[in-house]
Amino acid sequence: MVLKKLELEEYHYNINMAYIGVGLSDIQQIDKLDTITLSTSTNTYNLTKGGVAFTPLSPFNIICSINGVVQYGNFTTSTSSITFTGVTFAATDTMDWILHIGNGVQLQPNDGSVTAAKLSTTGISAGNVYKVNDAGTGWVLGNASSAEVYGFERYSTASTIYKAVTESGGKYYIDGVQQDTLELFEGNTYVFTHPSAHPFRFSTDSGNTSAYTTGVTVNSATQVTIVVPSNAPTLYYYCSSHSGMGGQANTPAPMKDNLRVITTDQGQDNISNATYATFADVLYSASGFTWSMDNNGDLIATI
Repeated sequence: MVLKKLELEEYHYNINMAYIGVGLSDIQQIDKLDTITLSTSTNTYNLTKGGVAFTPLSPFNIICSINGVVQYGNFTTSTSSITFTGVTFAATDTMDWILHIGNGVQLQPNDGSVTAAKLSTTGISAGNVYKVNDAGTGWVLGNASSAEVYGFERYSTASTIYKAVTESGGKYYIDGVQQDTLELFEGNTYVFTHPSAHPFRFSTDSGNTSAYTTGVTVNSATQVTIVVPSNAPTLYYYCSSHSGMGGQANTPAPMKDNLRVITTDQGQDNISNATYATFADVLYSASGFTWSMDNNGDLIATI
């Protein structure tokens, strides 16, 4: 068996010499790994520390002793395994010890030994605390929790809806439904495309004697648009050239399915009386909450 002996050149070490103080395995960045039982049938072995797989920084960070001879550079590593090269082990060969040497000694304070006086005061101000950042990946300075006003405002987003109007048998069909009762929500825009021979119009009575023109625009001979204003009355649609063709158009308030939360931002912002009056509900609590609505319209608080 031929083992490569470590060339220490100008440096002289006695790995087995006596010492005063902590052992090598107790120095930061030097790990004493579990001893390997050598075999005549393989040159590849698992690296472990305390029975747990250990992955070295590189093969050059590993040093070991076999039969009292220090080994270095005559092996490779792959994840948590080591493979000796150019060596055939005998049944009597013994691994004395194996060490992993890190990239240098790093000093780490003991738990509970760092006092407030040792912390940096750069960028701090009264009331600051250390908190986890929004990404959850580190620490940042932030404000301590304080009294907060949360105002909840539900609102809707206006939409534009297109309707196809056709005629058959002297009756209007709205998207294929004869004289359909329409729900025209306040704030929305509705565009009706109709036959040129049957002008589509709105009125405020079922007899169609009082034309309704607020928010109504006749775009062409085949198209009319209505932007439904707030507090619009119940409307009726009709053909301005032929009677008995139309139906009813209700104008309900829109469904407020969006949530807006307005806060005092930990006391830094003010909420005006006008804004406060728009809140559907108000909560007085500590800062740090975020809010959302689920598909059922339930309010979800996240701390």
